[in-house]
Amino acid sequence: MAAGVTIDRDRTQNIPANAPPGDYTYDAYAGIYPDMIWTEDHFEFEKLTNDNGYSFVYDWSNTGETFPG
Repeated sequence: MAAGVTIDRDRTQNIPANAPPGDYTYDAYAGIYPDMIWTEDHFEFEKLTNDNGYSFVYDWSNTGETFPG
């Protein structure tokens, strides 16, 4: 990527209800994975148990703004 380029996309990562509760790390990469990674970022999150009546998520799907090109 050229100097000064910024990539900003809103994305949603679903966490399945049957995923074990605990600490996870989300790894995000921009580029042509895995051969050419231009930049990356990481953050930690905690998955809690689902006992509060919310609807269940069944897969690890990722949705939101696309990355054209």
